Amino acid sequence: MKKLLLILSAGAVLLAACAGTPGQAGKKEPRDFGAVKGKVWQLAQVQNAAGKITFDSKNLDREFFSDAFTLQFDSERAAGKAAPNRYTAPYTLGAGNAITFKAAASTMMLAFREPEGLREHDYFRLLEKASRWEFANDRLILHTVDENGKKVSMIFNEFDYR
Repeated sequence: MKKLLLILSAGAVLLAACAGTPGQAGKKEPRDFGAVKGKVWQLAQVQNAAGKITFDSKNLDREFFSDAFTLQFDSERAAGKAAPNRYTAPYTLGAGNAITFKAAASTMMLAFREPEGLREHDYFRLLEKASRWEFANDRLILHTVDENGKKVSMIFNEFDYR
């Protein structure tokens, strides 16, 4: 009888070890986020809830801003280039496609020109207020709020280096 209990106990310990450590269950990566990680994304548009576009990358001067507002994810941090600074920010995924970003750390280069429709610090603020992500039609969408608390969507396309 003692032998059977010992075998059952050892089996339970092995099963628990294979299941992962406590607290990992809430950190499971949503299935679709694998399609987002490892790619470089560039902000294409910022739209308000009514569909009005408040920023459109098509209006950017490509000579100065061809690689502005990019975003890339690894397992714990997001990084990219704003306008003109490079940045990195910790992020956390949650249930129901929830996402949160902590404040971005960035280089301190002086901007002689700012992109029309979205200044760098406004971009960082939108990231910090993001609450949900979505991956649809090969686009990354971050749902956030503007400085007035109004819902907006940041729509990213995969970055084309050409």
